[in-house]
Amino acid sequence: GIDTSLSSCVELTELRLAHNDIKCLPEELKHNSKLRNLDLGNNVITKWSEVKVLKLLTNLRNLNLQGNPVAAKEKVTRKIKNALPKLQVFNAKPLDKDTKNEKGHMVDDAHDFSLDNEGQSEDDRLEAA
Repeated sequence: GIDTSLSSCVELTELRLAHNDIKCLPEELKHNSKLRNLDLGNNVITKWSEVKVLKLLTNLRNLNLQGNPVAAKEKVTRKIKNALPKLQVFNAKPLDKDTKNEKGHMVDDAHDFSLDNEGQSEDDRLEAA
């Protein structure tokens, strides 16, 4: 398994696990909190619960889940983006942090519906506050 060997590599900043038939990320991955680049492309991850340890990897800058069933699930990809504030590249696409500006309206990103939805929920939160 990838779990036990990894927990001793706490200084790891990059991990490439593409094409490994991975279904679920081990809880032990949380010890690798310095990870900045994680490639999980072309595995068999299908749901949030199987990658939720990612939210403990707060230093992730680059995460690839392309080729996993989970990558097609809008809700899950939004959860992942929200859980990882420092993420800069997700599924090989740069995340443009500037699309959400203070006023909560979108900038030149009408084609990206996930941003629209996020923007809305952000507005709702602000008004509730």
